[in-house]
Amino acid sequence: MEPFFSIIIPVYNVEHYLEQCLDSVVNQGFRSWELICINDGSTDRSINILKDYSDKYAQISIKTINNSGTAVARNRGINLAKGQYLLFIDSDDWIGPDALQIIYDAVKNNPVDILSFNGHLYYEDSGTTETDEGQMVRNINGWDYYNKHVLRPRKFHFVCVVIRAYSLSFILDKGLFFRAGVLHEDNLFMPQAFYHAEKVAEIPDPLYCYRIRPGSKMHEYTFRQIKDKCEVNNSLGDFFFSKPDIDLSNISRIIASDYIGLYSTKTKRAIGNKQKEIISKINREYFRRACIIRRHKFLYTLIRIHPFVYRTYTRMSKILHSCSR
Repeated sequence: MEPFFSIIIPVYNVEHYLEQCLDSVVNQGFRSWELICINDGSTDRSINILKDYSDKYAQISIKTINNSGTAVARNRGINLAKGQYLLFIDSDDWIGPDALQIIYDAVKNNPVDILSFNGHLYYEDSGTTETDEGQMVRNINGWDYYNKHVLRPRKFHFVCVVIRAYSLSFILDKGLFFRAGVLHEDNLFMPQAFYHAEKVAEIPDPLYCYRIRPGSKMHEYTFRQIKDKCEVNNSLGDFFFSKPDIDLSNISRIIASDYIGLYSTKTKRAIGNKQKEIISKINREYFRRACIIRRHKFLYTLIRIHPFVYRTYTRMSKILHSCSR
């Protein structure tokens, strides 16, 4: 009998965290699952830990690949999956003790393409936790769901892949795989997934615990981070600006904001003269089309005059704002 859940965990050099992650799955009361661990070329004890668990639990399989990044590892897991629903877990995170049962209860009589849930942010340096406020959203079209909730303030980034369960047949039918070779792959995957989804629901339960480690890649602001953000933005433009029959207002605001950020003082300080290389990669037509709100149009005009004019304006605005407090 095929498992109900296929749980995919990309693993790369997380020997200090991996057992907690694996334990959170194997200790679930709901037992109809398979755990697909993609060893992404780890050089620490991670592979030994995986082998220990796979020897003990027949539901755990290990596939080792050359170090290729999270996107490639997730895609390999998708191609191996046999369950009805997919879950993705980062190997330094974990899920709550009843997570699988709660998700199963939510979808068993109400199949959806995507089920969203909530989670905790765990700050390792301080040991403190923040929890997203949950809400109940019943069956809704994916793009309507995206537009209703993408700009809602929350602890988790809206496009975070790990706080959702996905119908495997939906993922395969729509050819939804992660873009290999880029960071910020969630930013590209989730809007496209919601565009294709016919039926989405959300439950308020905080089922996922996301570990924020000092020095983790989410805190980096490197040339590659910035370059890949530009590439993702261009790819979002490729996908969405060819679809004039849908509401593009929110995705346009996000694209415009990210493009504008590539010209910022923060970016310039992070990568210096390489900022010009990044700017040369921006799709100018997409940038123009994305600037639909008044503020973005204004900032776009300043950038067109000269990026220095834009940076000067933003610096002066911050100074005036701080003086007015």
